This record gives sequence, structure tokens and C-alpha cells, in this order.
Amino acid sequence: MAIVVAILCHELELEINNDTVMTHAEAASRDQYGPGQGDPDMRWDLYMLKGMPETRALRPGGVLLRKKALAYLHGMLRDKLLQPHEAEVEQPELLAA
Repeated sequence: MAIVVAILCHELELEINNDTVMTHAEAASRDQYGPGQGDPDMRWDLYMLKGMPETRALRPGGVLLRKKALAYLHGMLRDKLLQPHEAEVEQPELLAA
């Protein structure tokens, strides 16, 4: 999943951060129907994940997903599996004739 997130964010030119990449549990919490909110329609998928291989301890799923996506993105750019986006070159505006 983290590899897909890395590729999609790269191709869509989105940063991998808390606002652009979140789990359903994180989005639900922002909308006040997530874990701990008492809503019967609570969404919790990917709420907590094992941090393998670093640790077997549970960690917030969104944090882990973003961390792994960033690592995959940097690795794919380093290994030239993805091409870096060129900075947009400012085009001079045409002068009215």
C-alpha cells in the first residue's frame, strides 16, 4: 500500500503529509465519527499497525503508512525508477499588441 501511495503522490505531485495521505480512521476522526468518538458508524481501518520490521509494537497506521511511503519514494527516485519532476519554468506573459 505504501508503494502505491508513493507512486500516486509522485505522479499527482502531492506531498506525502497528514493532509494529503490519511487512513480512513484519521479522516473519520477529523469528521468526528472515528475511534473514541462513540459513533455507531465508527471507522477504524488502519487505525493501528505493527511497525514491522522495526518493531512488533502497534503504531498509528497513518504515521507508519506515510513514513514507509516517503522511504519508498526516496528509494525509487534514488534508483531512478521514478523521474523527478522538473521545476515549472515560468513562462513570460505575452505583451498585448
